[in-house]
Amino acid sequence: MTSEFEENDIEETAEEEAEEEAEYETEEEVGEEAEEEAEYETEEEAEYETEEEAEYENEEEAESETEENQ
Repeated sequence: MTSEFEENDIEETAEEEAEEEAEYETEEEVGEEAEEEAEYETEEEAEYETEEEAEYENEEEAESETEENQ
């Protein structure tokens, strides 16, 4: 048989382990969210650069056509 003191110690240890595990999972989730956000920002930035390049190319084409027409 275990004493009351040993039972309390076992309960406290289990509670501490559960808290540590919950804290680890939270930190892991925060890390995953940060990764996803960084990926999204990178994709958004790449999309913006592509749109900017397309706009620049359209401007160049328009200028070129204007020069050809004159």
